[in-house]
Amino acid sequence: LSLSPSLSVSLCLSSSLNASGVFAASVSCPLDVIKTRMQEKQASRRPWPVLLTRIVQREGVLALYHGIGPRCMAVPSMMSLFALLQERFEIYFFGETVLRH
Repeated sequence: LSLSPSLSVSLCLSSSLNASGVFAASVSCPLDVIKTRMQEKQASRRPWPVLLTRIVQREGVLALYHGIGPRCMAVPSMMSLFALLQERFEIYFFGETVLRH
């Protein structure tokens, strides 16, 4: 099975964007959980290290990854959309795209 060069580059770019999006979502998810807990009324005055320790002690490490599924679906799709729009703007304004050279 032979793919055209442009399709091959698109698949490679899409795969790398998806992988980096999943990585970004998994790294930022614990921070988002801590931020959300800090926004709650009872936790608003606690510093984040104390809140992090409490979450891990009471609920376990996996509690920091609450909501990782939807984030792993949303972040890569947003990154892919951004790359597509960037490529189209480059073609529109410059006549060619930088990503394929």
